[in-house]
Amino acid sequence: MGNKHSHSNKSKVNFEVIHSKDKDLETDRLSLGHYIMREIWQGNFLSPISDTLKQGARVLDVGTGNGTWICELAADYQKSQYVGIDILNLQPSIRPFNVQFIQHDILKGLPFEDNSFDFIHVREMIFDIKESDWSNIMYKELYRVLKPGGWLEIIDPELYWHDSGPVMTKLCNSVCDRLCSQGINPFIAKRHKESIQSMPGLTFVQQEERVYPLGPWAGKVGVLAESFLKETCKGFIKWVYPKKNVERVLNELSTEFKTYKSYFIVVRCCAKKA
Repeated sequence: MGNKHSHSNKSKVNFEVIHSKDKDLETDRLSLGHYIMREIWQGNFLSPISDTLKQGARVLDVGTGNGTWICELAADYQKSQYVGIDILNLQPSIRPFNVQFIQHDILKGLPFEDNSFDFIHVREMIFDIKESDWSNIMYKELYRVLKPGGWLEIIDPELYWHDSGPVMTKLCNSVCDRLCSQGINPFIAKRHKESIQSMPGLTFVQQEERVYPLGPWAGKVGVLAESFLKETCKGFIKWVYPKKNVERVLNELSTEFKTYKSYFIVVRCCAKKA
């Protein structure tokens, strides 16, 4: 629900629905999404690569968005070198000395040599990649450019809202139907582990889940998460509820989040290349 990277024709509709045409607004939305994820996970990564980053490593952020994640890591681990790749140019012109951004469509293949990176990070590509492209392109390319001994980490939300009210349930079901019609699996988050385990050469595969709470019942993070989700859903609301005022639907969602204590699950999958 954040970073955008896909064939320009395949998910163009998803892009127009999700992302603001105002670059500053979109950058702010992506930054907020990052801070929420960092708070939920209590950190920027799960893989055991802290010592490697301190010594100096090469890190790739796929679907880097506005580059907030990679710039934070670059500040925390200054001996490492970082590359962020995305089809959109949302990254800052002023960046840390050890960060490089590349504008490129990853479904045309990653523009790097084999065994190039010690750590590869992929987050929130759920709206952008067809399930067949994950199998035929993404996993293979991520494996190819990962160094032996390096770690791959993929984070995606599962597009199923728990304890949701009628407005959110209809919105979620409609979005899932739309994605499925495009060949995108809205539940790919829990498929990553199975797919990665089936690949020879990837070991120590682990998966963890966190609750992504929506609404003031969960404190500050719930309030921020509600704000982020509502901003992300504005385009979908216009599509699902064409005769309703968007702000009215957003207010109805706020009431539902508070009443039902809604949430969804975010899944993080890590694996090491042998």
